[in-house]
Amino acid sequence: MFNLIQRGSLVRLATGGIGLGLTLSLVGGCGKAEAPQAFVTGTVMMDGTPLDGARLVFAPESGVYCGAVTDDAGHYELLAKSGTPGVPPGKYAVSISTDLNGTHTPGAERVPPKYNSYSTLSAEVEAGTNERNFDLKTTR
Repeated sequence: MFNLIQRGSLVRLATGGIGLGLTLSLVGGCGKAEAPQAFVTGTVMMDGTPLDGARLVFAPESGVYCGAVTDDAGHYELLAKSGTPGVPPGKYAVSISTDLNGTHTPGAERVPPKYNSYSTLSAEVEAGTNERNFDLKTTR
């Protein structure tokens, strides 16, 4: 008698008449263990001065974006889409903007396009605590 329980991730093999059972686990990996989390904080400076009120967007190679807004000291704490700290480890493209409402009105954007609409910034974050600081320059 051969019985396969796919959703339970178990195969139970019993040979006829003897009742010998053999249980094999078909689970690959750690099952429903919680995924590792990366906690990211840092400071954004522009020309040596803390950049307050700037939005950081971390865009993963695949998955959901996460972000933060800097305080008066230019400090940020990256938050998941749910608004809680902790994001999946990985490589992220980063953009930084002060035009928080996307108005494109004169003076709303204090950060050069090379850090937002044409950003080449990136950050690799690992499970655990990470500090990622950004030192932006308005001149070449």
